[in-house]
Order: sequence, then structure tokens, then C-alpha cells
Amino acid sequence: MRKDGRRVGIPAGRQGVFARACLVIGWLLGASGDAEGFGNAPAWPERLKGRPNVLLVTVDTLRADHLGCYGYFRDTSPTLDALVGDSIFFERCLVPVAQTLPSHLSLMTGVYPLEHGITSNLEKPGGQRFASTPQLRTTAEFFKSKGYTTAAFVSATPLKRSSGIAAGFDVFSEPSHARRLGAETTQAVEEWLASRPAEPFFLWVHYFDPHAPYDPPSPYDEMFQTEPRLEALLTARSVPSRVQKQRNDRRVVPEDEAWDTRKAINGYDGEIRYVDDQIKALLAALRERSQWDRTVFAFTSDHGEGLGQHGIVMHDAVWFEQLHVPLLIRVPGMPGRRVSHAIRTIDVIPTLLALAPDLQADEYLKQCRGLNVLSPGYKPVELFGQEPGGRSETYTLISGDWKLVIGEGAGELLFHLPTDRHELKNVAKDQPDVVRRMRDQLRTLLADQKARGRHYQQGRPSAPADDAGRAQRQEELRGLGYMDTEEPDEEEDPE
Repeated sequence: MRKDGRRVGIPAGRQGVFARACLVIGWLLGASGDAEGFGNAPAWPERLKGRPNVLLVTVDTLRADHLGCYGYFRDTSPTLDALVGDSIFFERCLVPVAQTLPSHLSLMTGVYPLEHGITSNLEKPGGQRFASTPQLRTTAEFFKSKGYTTAAFVSATPLKRSSGIAAGFDVFSEPSHARRLGAETTQAVEEWLASRPAEPFFLWVHYFDPHAPYDPPSPYDEMFQTEPRLEALLTARSVPSRVQKQRNDRRVVPEDEAWDTRKAINGYDGEIRYVDDQIKALLAALRERSQWDRTVFAFTSDHGEGLGQHGIVMHDAVWFEQLHVPLLIRVPGMPGRRVSHAIRTIDVIPTLLALAPDLQADEYLKQCRGLNVLSPGYKPVELFGQEPGGRSETYTLISGDWKLVIGEGAGELLFHLPTDRHELKNVAKDQPDVVRRMRDQLRTLLADQKARGRHYQQGRPSAPADDAGRAQRQEELRGLGYMDTEEPDEEEDPE
């Protein structure tokens, strides 16, 4: 046990359409085939030659397997499901960390958290916020340098301007308090679109609604009720009826405050359907202004959610359900396809920009650790993840059929994904050679990330102290369920 009391715990079905089930099983079996019809790397269709608009939508706390297009039996995502056929649909995309700010910064820079230097939502006392350097710029800064109008509309405190993620945006809209409902964010975007911003534009819209406490507005709060299919799914995943462990900070609450996991999931699914309707309204606004057919649309999330699996309701851990997120990219006029091999969210921007040779992004892409996963020569790489926060010492590596988790207090956990897709059986003692090999791989990755972090952060200015602002920010984060406000210890490599 660490001095903060954290541990990494080891935990004590869905029936549906066969094809959808195969999609999920195929992910876990680690299939590495290319998407159908790759041929040469795709590029913009003729109608998008030049500089199209780019819309990036991120939905906070959205695990992929609660969307219909990823095999879920509930009708949570009709808008997104309808887009799959015309999109590049990625079946297996993982984030490097299950927390909002560091994950979004990895998406926006194409590098790991240890490289951009922000590993938590929380500002360290006396520490730094994110700031660009000549070695590391955000995607918004790149688009701005190409003459794009840039605008962001975020919905919660972790992504407010004080975090540093606003770099490169001409317009940056944020809630006045800890969070705002999706409808408020959608309205703000619609008002901006009505102002007829100069095109092309890069527009980022962030929705926060699926985040706890899973309290969707009516009628979404009554849309989903516990049923046999849900019980079968949760039984297969060993999800208990009540959970006292609120987040990965291992805070345990009294039994009378424990989460009813079925109620939580029903509310969570209602939140997803609510935000799906917000996306529907957002895309309708683009269509009304005849902008949809000249706008590239990318959709993803910053992380998933525990929902009772592995004894955790919320997030911040490295379990599959917290790292697997949805991803689709729609390019008007480009045929849809499925990509089955595993990718990372740090690959999203390199892949997106590789589709746009007219933007001449080669120089910018030199900073990215992520890769163009649609390149004919692309080969799937190991997937890395970590717990957030400077004192977190838990890491994971997925390589082929195996997933290794190393965390102080838990030793080493090894899961064989083809036979244990819910990560329920630790087989580390039975596979010492696999553990040793993957441990060495993990050490190499960590050393490389830390070295690159020193390079990327050269010349980064220190953020001035702002005790009043920090106190308000921490109070808002505490209200959202983020309790860790102490200065973290320095990280150590796994032994």
C-alpha cells in the first residue's frame, strides 16, 4: 500500500446479434488485419481539395461498449450509429490515461501524458499548467497557423482556460461554474455558427454529460430500466449489485452510501442518449447552413467508466472498460470502412492530418508520437496506459494476446485476453516469461516517454501562482468527484 492508501484491486452478457458480438470478441482476440479496401492511403475527395472545415466532438466518460455501434443492446446512440456506414470506424481505440485533462491533451498533441507533462486534472501546488513550446504545439495552434478560424466549446472545469488547453483557439467558451448541460453547450455552438465565422474552421465541442452522478434530464432519466439482458451482461462481467469504492482513489464510503450499480448504469445510459441527441442537433445546425458536406467530422472520448466492474464505479484506473473509447472519422465523399487493429487516441490527429495533404502537416507531425494508422505500411503497436496523477505508479501494457498491469501494492497482474476478456483472472504466476518480457518492454517505454518529455517541455514557462483561481478550480473539481488535491510524489519506474 502506498502512503495515500491506494491499492490496485483484483475483482472477485450480454446476448445479442451475433455479428455485433463478434465485433467485441474480435477486439479482445487482438485481430490485426487492415481495414477492408485500404489499398493506398486515402486522401480528401475532390470536393474537399484545399482546406475543409474540421469538427472534433469529444464526449467525456464515454465507454465504447455502451454504444449500439459497438454491440450494446440498448438504443443509446442512434445518431452515432447512423454515421458508421459513411465513416472510418475504429473498433479498438484506447486512451493512455482515464482522466479528462491529460487524455484530451494527448489527443490534441499526439503524445503521451508523461511527454506533454500533464498527468492529472489537478494543478500541483506551485506547479505548472500546460503551455506550448516550440517542440510541442496543440492541434488548434497548427490549424490557426494554416489560416483556420479556431473555436472550442467545453463543458466542465477540467478543460477550462486555466488548464492551458485553450492554446491556439480564437474563441474559447466554458461554463461559469463546474459544468454545463449538453444543451447549453449546443446552444453556444449554434450561436457561434449563426455568427457566420470565417471558413475554414477547426471546431472542438466537448460534452460532459455521461460523467457521474448519471442524472440525465427528463425523459432520459426514465428511458432505461433494469432488465434480464442487462443482468446477463453484468453477471458475465462479475459486476456486484452495490459498490462502495467510488473512484480509483480507493475512497470507500459507508454501506448506506454505496452505489447501486444497476441504477447507475441506467442513468449513465440515459446520459449517453441525451448527449447523442445533442450531437444530432449540432450536426443539424451544420446541415442547415450547408456546412456538413464540407466538414470533416471526428468523434471520440477521453476515457470510459467503471460502472461497478473491478469494484470501481467511476474511472482513473487502467482496466479495459476505462481505456476503450469510441472513434469514428467521417470525410464527406469518402467511403466508409472498419478498422479492426488496435490504435491509440494519440494516433487520431496524425491519421486525420494524413488524410489532408493540402494542409502540409509534415512539419507539425514530427512532434507526434502517434501514427497514421491508415498508412499501408502501418503495423499495430503495443498499447500503453497509466493511472493519472504524479504519484500514480500503476501502468499497463497490452501486447498481442496479453495485458500486463504493474502497480505498487498489487504486484504484477497478467491477463490472457482471448480467454479472459473482462480481465478477471490474474495468470502472472503461471506465465513468468511473458511477465518478464512485458515488464522490460514497459520499462523501455517509460524511459523513452520521460526522455521525450524533457525534450517537449524545454523552454516551457512556469505558470504564475494563482492561489485564488486554484482554490476555486479545486473546489469545482471536488464537486465533480475529484478528491485528490495534494502535491503528488515523484513517479518511479515499475520494478
